[in-house]
Amino acid sequence: MFTPILYGVLLPLFSSALVVGAYVLATRNRSRRFSPFGIAALGIGFIGAYLGLRGMPSFPPNEASQWLLLAIPVASLLTAVQRRLPNRALALGSIGLFFATLFFAMLQPMFEYHWESFGLKALWLAGLTAFAVLFRWNWDHLEDHSRFGTLSVVGATSLAALLFALSGSMFLAQLAGAFAAAAGPLVLLSFWNKDLPVFAGTRDLFSTVLLGLTTMAFFYAELQPVTAILFLFALLLTGYTGLFPAHSLTKKIAVPGATAGAALAFAIIQSGF
Repeated sequence: MFTPILYGVLLPLFSSALVVGAYVLATRNRSRRFSPFGIAALGIGFIGAYLGLRGMPSFPPNEASQWLLLAIPVASLLTAVQRRLPNRALALGSIGLFFATLFFAMLQPMFEYHWESFGLKALWLAGLTAFAVLFRWNWDHLEDHSRFGTLSVVGATSLAALLFALSGSMFLAQLAGAFAAAAGPLVLLSFWNKDLPVFAGTRDLFSTVLLGLTTMAFFYAELQPVTAILFLFALLLTGYTGLFPAHSLTKKIAVPGATAGAALAFAIIQSGF
């Protein structure tokens, strides 16, 4: 009983806190520039939780969760690459290529045994990739210094953990909860130093983990279509709140919060809880 708490909550929380603490001590909390410390905090916390809960993955990967684990360092590099591309179109193209490759790898059983026609395979892959690019681009509306952004990461992954548990996959729920725990110290840091762009480096990693876990919950667990659509729509609405920076926190969370609440209600009803 203690093992899931140890590896799914405490390990990612404390490993992330160590990275954040080391960064604060090294910079004396004066830096206002982008730093990969946020990526390191989230990545180390999530990978540590996975290894503790599931053990060492095989190579090459032979299941969807192992492909997601392999995608973590790639997503981290993607963030660095995007910052050096000359325009936004190339950045979105790199995001699309990354997600298309990830979905293709994660959904191999669906491609081989369920989707028989090439057209159906192409439609699913194109649709999932297009949504992933939209989702990732949408969260660019939130400012790099946005405390609401880091709070949203914790809220989204915490809600995902509840939805995945209700859909019958405790492993996916534990991974989502681990990511939320790893993001906790970043939230505290964003409130402590509002000038630090804490949220800047987390978008690609957050999008990869959340969309990867949701994909697995939908295709390999019992996450229902209505619940998945409401959940992802709530996250899209969260990104759009960045277009209204003057709005209060209450106004920003009202509509996304109501939509997320509806997703949770559907999940509870479907599970018969």
